[in-house]
Amino acid sequence: MKLKLWVVLFLVGIPTAGNPFKVPEFVESIPKGHFAGIGEPRRTHSEARKSAIDDVARQILGSIGRSYNHMFTRSNKGDPHRPKFYFSDHLSSTTHGIVLDIERNIVKSYWSSKGSGKYVCFILVRYTDKLISKMRRLSKGPHLVASVVSENQNSVRLKVSEVNGVSVILASADIHLAKKNRFADVISFFVIKVSKGSNVSYSVAFDPVPLSGNSGNFELPLSRFCNKGLYDYLLGAKVTRSAVLKGYDELSRPVSVNVEF
Repeated sequence: MKLKLWVVLFLVGIPTAGNPFKVPEFVESIPKGHFAGIGEPRRTHSEARKSAIDDVARQILGSIGRSYNHMFTRSNKGDPHRPKFYFSDHLSSTTHGIVLDIERNIVKSYWSSKGSGKYVCFILVRYTDKLISKMRRLSKGPHLVASVVSENQNSVRLKVSEVNGVSVILASADIHLAKKNRFADVISFFVIKVSKGSNVSYSVAFDPVPLSGNSGNFELPLSRFCNKGLYDYLLGAKVTRSAVLKGYDELSRPVSVNVEF
């Protein structure tokens, strides 16, 4: 933060006695559970404020998670008597994640100007460890696991778990039925030509199933296409049924999970 402050002072010019560049106290001494944002010099107040908010967002992203990439290379040129060695050492970092509600949590703001027509915005944002943990959870996104509890001719009972602590609501499913007639070649050769198989897909909606870091059981209705009839038994049909359960999470992101039954 002190390095960022020095850069800002350098860009707007070192303060003079006649035109002091003031820095708010909350930047020098940041309270626990807060982040101080220092915007880059901008010609309008709105641009300066946005720059300060972006600075806070970068700091919070660093708290959520940062990955580093280190590359080191060594090479040499020349002859054995006068070798020349070359080294390259590069360290970079990346951050990614979700940051919400920065503007809602601004508790203090301050403006300063060097008189050059540019403004610098300072903001203090309350962003507790609890809120950072929430952003880390949302950044990971939901992860669903589905399994079959029981099934009958009319429905299948499923158990779906969300393991990352993200709230999810399931509300529909795309069901796919595949039949492979194992006796089709024999019957077609000796009796009558029959189909080697078939594929049927359809969609159903059901009462919303809320999940939030836990498991939920519910009935998924099945159509008559999912049941084996006498014709299927005669053809030695092997039936494979699957469903893609669909919904959305607490940030309205689409979610889905596959299950076979």
